[in-house]
Amino acid sequence: MSVWPDCKGHLVRVQNLTNEGLLVDDPYGMVTDFKTREDCNSGGYDTNSTTDENSKGSDNLWKWDDIKDITVKYVEVYSKCK
Repeated sequence: MSVWPDCKGHLVRVQNLTNEGLLVDDPYGMVTDFKTREDCNSGGYDTNSTTDENSKGSDNLWKWDDIKDITVKYVEVYSKCK
């Protein structure tokens, strides 16, 4: 899923949709301030959210209330056929 305006364009992998929000893998870490990113300002991430670079930003819950006003540019869906 492509998020944020062009000034701060970013891609995340959506793992699951829940009643609480989206469960995503975000290579930058955990988002701490969605409005900062949406307003094209620097910051908004806890870049120390994990020390393991292979799992940085994985399993983050983006709550519906936090993301209701963010820019979603596009979503690509892939499915493995049996």
